[in-house]
Amino acid sequence: MDSFIISYKSRKGDQWVALFNTRIIKFQLDQSLEMNTSQKNNPLHGKTLESILQFLVEKIGWEELGNLIRINCFIDNPSIQSSLKFLRKTDWARKKVEDLYIKVQSYNHE
Repeated sequence: MDSFIISYKSRKGDQWVALFNTRIIKFQLDQSLEMNTSQKNNPLHGKTLESILQFLVEKIGWEELGNLIRINCFIDNPSIQSSLKFLRKTDWARKKVEDLYIKVQSYNHE
C-alpha cells in the first residue's frame, strides 16, 4: 500500500495525517515551527561551511586565518577545497572555524 498525506486545519494549527501500511500517524506542524524559530538567533543557520570559509578568507585572509587557527590546510598551500575536505572530517577544527566566523561577523556588525 502506498503512503499518502492528507492535510486539514484544526483550531490548534495545521495537522498532517499520513496513512502508511494501514497505520495512521499524526504529528503537529507546530513542533517544526518551534524548531525554525529556535534557529532564528543562530548566526550559522543557513550558512554552508564553504560560505563561512570564503567569508573568513575574504575578511582576514589565509595568513591571519592560519595564525588564528593553527592547521596545515590554512598554512601550507591553502585552498578552499582542501580546507573544506579537512574541516568536514574534523569536528574540532570546524568548530574553531565556526566560532571565529561568529566573532568576525559580530565585530563587523558593531
